[in-house]
Amino acid sequence: MKQIEHYVNHLVSKLHVTKEDQAEIKEEWRQHLIDSVHHLMSSGCNMEDAIPKAVQQFGEAESLCVEMNRSLPSALVMNLVKEILIWSILIAACCLAPILLLNANFEPIFIVVPLLVLPLCYLCSHHVLNRIHSFPIHLLASLILYILFIIVFIPSFTNQSWSSIQITHWVGLEGIFTLLSLQLIWLITLLPNLNSHQSYGRSIAVSSFKYWSMAGIGFVLSLWVNSAEIAVLIRNIFVLYVALELSIQSKYLLIWKRKWSRKSIR
Repeated sequence: MKQIEHYVNHLVSKLHVTKEDQAEIKEEWRQHLIDSVHHLMSSGCNMEDAIPKAVQQFGEAESLCVEMNRSLPSALVMNLVKEILIWSILIAACCLAPILLLNANFEPIFIVVPLLVLPLCYLCSHHVLNRIHSFPIHLLASLILYILFIIVFIPSFTNQSWSSIQITHWVGLEGIFTLLSLQLIWLITLLPNLNSHQSYGRSIAVSSFKYWSMAGIGFVLSLWVNSAEIAVLIRNIFVLYVALELSIQSKYLLIWKRKWSRKSIR
């Protein structure tokens, strides 16, 4: 479908966004148009007629670009708000969780470690993992990482119920880094994909790849520190960061902002 590729490339090239955002938008729009073509073909159209109709239904290129660029400032602000919200939640969790759950005394590392680790989370997520756009890589890497967490890092099943099995002593028993918690959080992060414009399979693969990659990166980094407390914090921060990033949708923040603005005007 070279016509669709050419149309989407022309459309995305006019957007004032980063290359990473262009790639994401391009894939989303391309998939939407392909789905439209398949729908038209199932209704009796041949491919030669279905492609122009799908493009026409999608919208005229120039008007789409103007509207998209007009909404970009608000989208950028919402992305910044989302990042601040994630950082705030994680710093608060790192400070309060040890005190409330473990009766620990407050220590400076509860603030210092998140402030040092969160920039790494941001870099890994937005400037490393977001640059990988291959669906086969997403699918294969997700499967491999999941199997590694299930088989390699799980202790013997002997005399343990499935729900109580935890990551080995290398990881520690504190926090959410347990088999059950990791899988439950993973499933929660997949829920926003139900409203995704991309195909469910592709969007689930992307989210799974990002989730298990961040969990793996956090685990590997934690092996480099000598302090058990800091290691646990690093692992939990990486998992919670990617969980919040995948669960909190900027578009919903933007919708909420617009609704709030309308209420304020009234």
